[in-house]
Amino acid sequence: MAKEELTRDKDTISAKPPCIVLDTNIWRSELLLRNPLGAALLFALHTLGGCLGLPDVIYDEIQKQIGKAGREATDAIKGGFATIEKIVGHRPDCTLPTPEQVQQSIAERIGELGPLLKRVPFTLEHAKAALLRVNEESPPNGLKNQQFKDSAIWEAVLELAQDHTVYFVTTDKGFFENREPSKGLGRVLKEEAAQKGALVHAYANLSSCLAALRKEAPQIDEKKLGEAIDSAIRESVIPSANSRAFQVGDLIDAKVEAFLTQQVSTLSLSFQLTYHLEDVLGSEGLGRTEAIVIARGDCAYSLDSGEVTNFRLNEEEFIWRDQNLNQQRNRNMYAHIDGVIGGRRVVKYEFRTPLDSEESHEAAQQNANADASKNSRTG
Repeated sequence: MAKEELTRDKDTISAKPPCIVLDTNIWRSELLLRNPLGAALLFALHTLGGCLGLPDVIYDEIQKQIGKAGREATDAIKGGFATIEKIVGHRPDCTLPTPEQVQQSIAERIGELGPLLKRVPFTLEHAKAALLRVNEESPPNGLKNQQFKDSAIWEAVLELAQDHTVYFVTTDKGFFENREPSKGLGRVLKEEAAQKGALVHAYANLSSCLAALRKEAPQIDEKKLGEAIDSAIRESVIPSANSRAFQVGDLIDAKVEAFLTQQVSTLSLSFQLTYHLEDVLGSEGLGRTEAIVIARGDCAYSLDSGEVTNFRLNEEEFIWRDQNLNQQRNRNMYAHIDGVIGGRRVVKYEFRTPLDSEESHEAAQQNANADASKNSRTG
């Protein structure tokens, strides 16, 4: 099943594809987009055919700031273990990542995002233009407020805006009109972009940017997904039905719920498919009527290939009326066990959040805002 078949028409999308540029403070607060809000952003970019703009100036800061966050977290854990050891006389043995391993993980995460990234080198032209802004005290600089890095970032944003509609997310108030994020991108910067035939939007947090993107993002076609899941699991339901003297008939209803995951290009799907059943014994046998089977389970959907894979059937519920018109129920439940044999157990980071859950996005943003307030760049 092609990816295009699962999305609605994209005629409402602007001529230039979107490009999201996250300032260092956002990469830091969202921890490299390894959270539900970040997953929602990546999903929107996949469906819109957009990209993540990453200027080298920001990438260098990401390595520094997130590396610092890793060291601080490690030191906090070590301090906590030392306290536990003094109180109870012993502590769990725990191996924590080294600074080098943290830096390696940052590089690996950027590599994972590679298909979505559009890197922008820091050029001599960018440096000269940024220095001129500093000397002129023009935005994002101000009176006695020199912001060379921010000026260089703006030059990269303008370069990206030649081929994209740029959504710039930053907590640095120098980019906003009268330093008020609610007023959007500063007038001078907006006019400068317009003179270059560019369109740039500015947001102070990821949730407001995501809200703007979701107005354009195509939606998953649940009917097409239901048909794909039906093709994959019908053969698994037939033996259970036959053992009860039923024959599986038409698909009556399909409910599919999509969840964002920590995987960049994968959605987790929960499904509930309802099939009509025929009593193979007929009226001369058990006389069962209004028979259905509800198959429940989960699977994965690849945003890149459009394929539905990794099916797991969790339950089959058979419902019918007997010859006395009393409703009867019978079900199969399936357990799936993942284990670790030998060695130390490692807990892998995972999350699963509803695709269209405003509540989960807002909760994630509250945490992000609290973290960003402590880590905003001041240089």
